[in-house]
Amino acid sequence: MPLIQAIILALVQALTEFLPVSSTAHLILFPWLLHWQDPGEAFDVALHAGTLLAVILYFFKDWLTLAICGLGGKYPAGAPADYLELFKRSAALFCPGMSWTVLAAIAEIESGDGANDGPSSAGALGPMQFLPSTWAEWGIQGFGPSGTPSIMNPLDAVPSAARLLCAAGGGSSATLPAAIFAYNHATWYVDEVLALANEYGRNG
Repeated sequence: MPLIQAIILALVQALTEFLPVSSTAHLILFPWLLHWQDPGEAFDVALHAGTLLAVILYFFKDWLTLAICGLGGKYPAGAPADYLELFKRSAALFCPGMSWTVLAAIAEIESGDGANDGPSSAGALGPMQFLPSTWAEWGIQGFGPSGTPSIMNPLDAVPSAARLLCAAGGGSSATLPAAIFAYNHATWYVDEVLALANEYGRNG
């Protein structure tokens, strides 16, 4: 499919998703009207998944507030308002010298920024996929509500990940790969995190 067609259909999906008419129907109608080839079901699913991810990220603070309030807590005053701010403040406060993009890459690879909190096959939990035993050692109350730090709350999990990485050498570019390896013992994982972090850095 030509890139321009993909962009146009993505815009159609974005503009019609919240209308009381099926956006899937629009994705069928537009190619038919313009005599384009049917993009297929996989493309349709990818667009809907992208829309879902965009909604989750845009309303992150609202989802988090609802979850915290549903458990009887209150959203902490002064806490980061979104994942980007959370990554930046966590890196600056808990691991000076390490780029926030490393935390962002790990969160995306581990859980899709909280879209899949686990448990994993190994028993890891939360947006940063801590094993409970590792969390018992490194989990801290970062920006989360007062009380016991929560492995499931990104306001605690992301700062805790920054703390673990920093203790393993994440604050220095020379030892950053080793720190990431300490987080997840796989060389492919280190390469993937560094590549994604570099991409985030290039894109701002």
